[in-house]
Amino acid sequence: MSKKKLIFDTVKSLGIEISYNQSTSDTLPKIVYSFVSSRSTRLSNKKHDKHVRYQLMYYAQKALDVETDINLLAIENALEEAGLITTDWMEISDVDSDSELGYFNYLIEVI
Repeated sequence: MSKKKLIFDTVKSLGIEISYNQSTSDTLPKIVYSFVSSRSTRLSNKKHDKHVRYQLMYYAQKALDVETDINLLAIENALEEAGLITTDWMEISDVDSDSELGYFNYLIEVI
């Protein structure tokens, strides 16, 4: 199974809306994930390992605590239990100047 499919199936099993590269849904929370990079390790001038990296963006309406939020911990734990290596969560926040609503995005990478 590809890493892309494994990520999708793992997060989908948690009941969190997930899509690849884009989402037209206004429902939050949701995850949009995308391909970041691919790098191969070479031995004796031949490809030995391929390291593919994906980025998952978790969209929420309020600020979350990355150390205690149930959904963020469930996502990270499920990915790790599926045999995937993850980075730590990062927060990216923004305020819509027209509506003055805050948007909180949480990023984790799967290596």
